[in-house]
Amino acid sequence: MFRCVLKAYRRAYADLPPQIWMLSAALFVNRFGTMVLPFLTLYLTKSQNYTESAAGWMISVYGLGAVFGTYLGGRWTNVVGAVRFQILLLLISAPLFLLIPFCTSWLSLATAIFCLSLAVEGVRPANATAIAQFSNREQRNRSYALQRMAVNLGFSFGPVIGGLLITFNFYWIF
Repeated sequence: MFRCVLKAYRRAYADLPPQIWMLSAALFVNRFGTMVLPFLTLYLTKSQNYTESAAGWMISVYGLGAVFGTYLGGRWTNVVGAVRFQILLLLISAPLFLLIPFCTSWLSLATAIFCLSLAVEGVRPANATAIAQFSNREQRNRSYALQRMAVNLGFSFGPVIGGLLITFNFYWIF
C-alpha cells in the first residue's frame, strides 16, 4: 500500500524542474526548523522560569515578526531576487536560532525572536515567487502542491524531532 502511494507521488511530480525540487527542499528545511515554535512556551516557562503570561507575550512577538517578515519578504524579493533573498534569509536564520539560548533578558530574547521570525517567515514569499519563476503554466499547480507538501512535512517532522530533543535538553532544539 505504501509503495503504491509513493509511486503515485513520484509520477505526479517526476517531470518538475530540479529548481522546484530544490525550492521545496529549502522550504522543508525552513519549516522543519520552526520546530522551536511549538516548544518555545515550554522552554520559556520550564527552562527560563518565565511566567505563562510573559511566555505568551513572547509568542506574540514571534507572531508580530512573522507578519512583518512576510510583508518585507514580499517587498525585498523584488529588490534582491527570489533565490538570492531565500539563501540570505536561510543563512541569517541559523545563527538566530543559535542565539536564543544566550539571551538573558526579556528584551534581548524578544529582539532575537522578532528577528528570527522576520527571517524565517520572509522566506515564504520569496519561495512562492521563485516557484512561479521556475515552473511553466502546466506545472505551476503541481509545483505549488509540492511546495505545500514540503511545508506540511516540515511542520510534521520538525516537532516530532523537537520533542525527542527536549527530552535530553531544551537547548538541543535550537
